[in-house]
Amino acid sequence: MFKGPFVRSGRDTIAADLYNYLRQAILQGDLEPGTRMVEQTIARETSTSRTPVRDALRQLEIAGFVQNDGRGLVVAEFSSAELREAWVVMETLQCLASKLAAVHRSDMDLLELNHLIEAGRAATRAKDGSALVETNRRFHAAVHRASGNRFLFDVIQPMVLRIETLQDFSSARRRVQAQKEHEAIAAAIKSQDVAEAENAMFTHLQNQLVHTLVSVG
Repeated sequence: MFKGPFVRSGRDTIAADLYNYLRQAILQGDLEPGTRMVEQTIARETSTSRTPVRDALRQLEIAGFVQNDGRGLVVAEFSSAELREAWVVMETLQCLASKLAAVHRSDMDLLELNHLIEAGRAATRAKDGSALVETNRRFHAAVHRASGNRFLFDVIQPMVLRIETLQDFSSARRRVQAQKEHEAIAAAIKSQDVAEAENAMFTHLQNQLVHTLVSVG
């Protein structure tokens, strides 16, 4: 079921560590949509008890990573219609975050965005899909933090993480295009161009939606 072993962080509870472990397995595609999440099986494979597994699954359900199909919990999946509905909300919040980031970004925010742009370039050159998914997640999270609005960050992150499970960077053309779009967003935030920051994010997400809908089918 899992490609890597479950390792405790030493900082959080077992349930929190399990949540992060299972979420990462979903994001990386180790657990595909429709996979049944059985407490006993997960507890056995992670050498833990069922109680923290149950708590982790509850949090994954709240965050939208798993859903109840009437017989138990399975890794959640979106239909094209559901994806479009969720995307409208996510897109609105991401554009707002970009506008706020253009106003409130700090020097540290700019350093982080620049670092992630370089990481994205490296992953694009290496044609590393997994690294691109992770860099994409970190880039958008950095924009959200740069907004200076913690409430917005807390609201948007679970939705972005959920939709990320559907995104595909296997196309060389899309990899290059997405990287250029990230660079345009970062440049607008750096120059504090509010209108362009919003427009660059909107363009990026519209292009990604088209590509994602093709992947969902």
